Amino acid sequence: MDRHAVTPDSAIVGTESSPASTTALVRAPLPADRHPALVYLAQLSPGSRRTMRTALNTIAELLGVAPVVQETSSVRRRPAVETLRYCDWASLRYQHTLALRTLLAERYKPATANKMLAALRRVLLEARRLGLMSPDDYAQAADIAAIKGSTTYLDGGAAAAIADWLAVRGAIAGPLLCPVNKAGKITIRRLSDQAVLGALQKRATQATVKGFSPHDLRRTFISDLLDAGADIATVQRMAGHASPETTSRYDRRGEATKRRAASLLHLAYDSRTGGAQ
Repeated sequence: MDRHAVTPDSAIVGTESSPASTTALVRAPLPADRHPALVYLAQLSPGSRRTMRTALNTIAELLGVAPVVQETSSVRRRPAVETLRYCDWASLRYQHTLALRTLLAERYKPATANKMLAALRRVLLEARRLGLMSPDDYAQAADIAAIKGSTTYLDGGAAAAIADWLAVRGAIAGPLLCPVNKAGKITIRRLSDQAVLGALQKRATQATVKGFSPHDLRRTFISDLLDAGADIATVQRMAGHASPETTSRYDRRGEATKRRAASLLHLAYDSRTGGAQ
């Protein structure tokens, strides 16, 4: 799961600006057989339980629960506190879950965000089953759409390269780019950020060029599209940016591009010294 630090400023419910609202989402832990999050987790396999427990702790922190828990817990117990236990899940309403969906879409990849939303919906369902939420409150709070991923279009050499790689990797569902060990065996699992960076550094050394990062490839992708004449609104959507202003910050084209753009305009003028222009 993607890791992002959660701070009070990034929480949906702030602790300083709206202490009353924060308190409304925090409560003393219920007994395990009455706690919707614990009842949900108890139904999962050990592996899934660890994943979803982490997801629910993150969600509780985004809801502003973590700072309150830390203030009311002893120093020795802070590292062991599970935020999900202190979250009043039954008090969540549509405005909370909708804001949470927005945050998850901004911070995580669609697959990870949707997994976290699935955990949230199940906790809300258990809250309804336990009689902690009314059917109407549950229906409204759980009525949040899944986060859609983006479609990537390939053509020319890029399409041929991917086709060649898939011929080696196989068509098994999973991450597109996977680790290959020294014996040439492919493992269908996601590459870590560090592994991707290491592969790019290795290729840079082999090509005798200056080192570059995955983000440099993103900048090149955006700049090359703009340089080829794609309009910024289209490039914005392909890059997954929320606004054209964000896309423009990636534009690394130089003065030559400005000069070519200026040449597209033509002013009809009869020169007094060199004839018609």
